[in-house]
Amino acid sequence: MIHVNLKEKERQWIEEIEKIASSDHSIAERIEAVKLLSSRIGNYLKEAGDNVVIDELTGFVSQAFLGQFLDKKFQESQSFNEDLTIVVLHLKLFSVFWDSFGDMAAASASSLIADIIEKSVRSGDVVCRFENDKFVIIMLDTDATQATRISDMIKHEVQITNFGRNDHLGLDFAVVSKNQGYDSPDRMFEQALNLING
Repeated sequence: MIHVNLKEKERQWIEEIEKIASSDHSIAERIEAVKLLSSRIGNYLKEAGDNVVIDELTGFVSQAFLGQFLDKKFQESQSFNEDLTIVVLHLKLFSVFWDSFGDMAAASASSLIADIIEKSVRSGDVVCRFENDKFVIIMLDTDATQATRISDMIKHEVQITNFGRNDHLGLDFAVVSKNQGYDSPDRMFEQALNLING
């Protein structure tokens, strides 16, 4: 994922810092290596945009970054004549689950679902936790059929997962593809939300 899960990027950066710190190079060389790494991290975050905020519970990007990313990638997909697909995943009865079992159980369930999503999406896909009961996936160079297949896998995994207290959650999803005739990312996203909210 393009991070999507910046926790993985952070882990990679920490590993690089540890390698630099434990290397046999001179102090001056290690300082220079840290400066280069710092510059790379800065460039990465700048490319991501000023609004990068990570959802602490899932490690996915914030809604603000999702909007920026969708706008940018929609324009790129237009330029390269590629498809772009938005998937909205909706956890059925999540508010009832939350009310019944409390904040900790809801947080644990969200984290488990995030793990399922992360294992199911591909490199280059972007995931955002949206509101409390939804996840949005931006799938690059992907048509509706491919996105539906991936969404079905996620739905199946969520349905068979026990979230504690012998409780299971259901999942609905909506898939909207640019090649279905959409001329703006806002219209695509609005349609996906309309479909999921029914």
